[in-house]
Amino acid sequence: KGRIFPLIEINAGIHPDLNGRENVRMLGAVMGLPGKEVEEELPAIEDFCELGEWFDRPVRQYSSGMLARLGFAVAMNVDADVLLIDEVLAVGDRAFQNKCLAKMNSQELKKKAKIFVSHNLEQVQCLCRSAILLERGQIVFSGDSEYTVREYESRIHASPTGTRSVA
Repeated sequence: KGRIFPLIEINAGIHPDLNGRENVRMLGAVMGLPGKEVEEELPAIEDFCELGEWFDRPVRQYSSGMLARLGFAVAMNVDADVLLIDEVLAVGDRAFQNKCLAKMNSQELKKKAKIFVSHNLEQVQCLCRSAILLERGQIVFSGDSEYTVREYESRIHASPTGTRSVA
């Protein structure tokens, strides 16, 4: 039991006509967070996303990287028990990706459950103690992330074309 924050699509739950600040409030309301809690976290969210004056501009003017910054800033600063994070780290600049990875590995977030879905093997090994390998929606391997990544790579190399439909 607990709160889940799904960060599975960059613009999920974001309204294009609202600015960053207003979208943070709306995302908080949609997540069932008390308004007071959202207001308390707003400065940390604004600081984390590093959007500067863009934070108060309509998000329809944002690039995909800016949307990722906004979404991640909310995810990293709300009090959720489970973070569900899909390939959204693939968007944005490397410095911000590193900032998000560091935050996800921080002591503050160590006690939270994180479900990270990715094809980025380096990030899987960095963020996850254990991993699950899926093929056509079925679990084909589960274990330590290092061994799961090796299994993934061996399946790709065993494929006649060098590619495989593995997630």
